[in-house]
Amino acid sequence: MKYASSPPQILLLKMKLFVSVLTIKTERVKTANAIRIIPIHPTLIKCGFLQYVEQQKNDITNKTQRIFPELIPNCRGELSASVSKFFNRLLDKLNETIDNNDDKFLPKHVAHSFRHTFRSELRNHQVPHERVVILGGWDQGSSLASHYGSISAKELYKTVSENLTFDGLDLSHLYV
Repeated sequence: MKYASSPPQILLLKMKLFVSVLTIKTERVKTANAIRIIPIHPTLIKCGFLQYVEQQKNDITNKTQRIFPELIPNCRGELSASVSKFFNRLLDKLNETIDNNDDKFLPKHVAHSFRHTFRSELRNHQVPHERVVILGGWDQGSSLASHYGSISAKELYKTVSENLTFDGLDLSHLYV
């Protein structure tokens, strides 16, 4: 499915920050649900994500105006393939540094696993299914009830900032 629109941008809505997932005319999205606004987790902001986005916006060599310009579309126009290949190579390198075989990453650990972890974490925090599918860009189904009403950007931000927490994960050394 192709959509003509603008490159991703950071939006300030009700004093909360979001990334707008829109595609430029040469890029593809899997479903119409993929085009959405996604709350930016406060931890990403602390790690300098906004500064990184601004740097990409001002980089005259970034002809694509993408947030991650190094992503190159494959022959089907998909940007995710290069992410998957990079991630697989990264895990292979990490496995070379791990002595205990029980601690090594398995072939089932792939870039797409992050989407499963995202969904599981929200499920573990009893986030309503409707919010999970909106945030993940999944199809909400064809039930008549899914066509009525909406969830405010403020509530989606609250859902992400309060429920995507990973015990034991300390990223404070990355704060800028």
